Amino acid sequence: MHPILFRIGSLEVYSYGVLLVIAFYISLYFLTTEAKRKKIDTQTILDIALVAIISGILGGKLAYIILNLQLYIQEPFDINLWRGGFIFNGGFFLSILTVFIYAKKKKLPFLFIIDLFIPYAALGEAIGRIGCFLNGCCYGKPTKLPWGQVFTLDSPAGFRYGALPLQPTQLYSSFFLFILFLILKETRDHQKFTGQTFLLYLIFYPTFRFFLDFLRGDRLGPFFYNLTLFQIICIGIVMIALAIFTFKKRNNHSIPTNLTNR
Repeated sequence: MHPILFRIGSLEVYSYGVLLVIAFYISLYFLTTEAKRKKIDTQTILDIALVAIISGILGGKLAYIILNLQLYIQEPFDINLWRGGFIFNGGFFLSILTVFIYAKKKKLPFLFIIDLFIPYAALGEAIGRIGCFLNGCCYGKPTKLPWGQVFTLDSPAGFRYGALPLQPTQLYSSFFLFILFLILKETRDHQKFTGQTFLLYLIFYPTFRFFLDFLRGDRLGPFFYNLTLFQIICIGIVMIALAIFTFKKRNNHSIPTNLTNR
């Protein structure tokens, strides 16, 4: 589509980076607005958000570098945060781990925090996937469907498939994540136990990604039969999340609220 939005002299402004900034700003705005409405300490929320964002970016980039190590061995200085090249799983898991460590250190209720944050993580990724679409990464397989998209030759999709129409998997992801954001927001207001919203995310999103991966044109080679390693991981996450969800629903854990303003 449009990997570079515009140029100012020798400065190139990448669509992916712009959408990334927009995603962070919008998600953080709605998150802090809700925190104020619920009388939750907004400075604590901002601190946690900063930890989550930085670790998410680093984790996503590190995972991408590891999976494309040969490329970066040849071009070791070609690490650009603003033109794509992130693995969502790497960013997500490092972000969760970092927030967990931060919450333990500050003696904050981790599951309460994650329940508060996770709908806005879905919203942020929904916006970010539009950046993927403009950048031409995370692309789909060739298709004859009328809504197939042709990407520019200087994009990752165009470099691999040329002028062939491709499945707009980025837009599929964006649409699903917007819906997931609304579902998580609604269910969180009526959840029965701490961690319920987070577990629902771990059930719904990996399930969607498991099936979407069959349409991806940039998927890695099969790991087990026709399944990629990522799809195997998705199955594991869903099974564990379902087991924990069933256990916690039966035990009906209470929800702590000790992040109120002081």
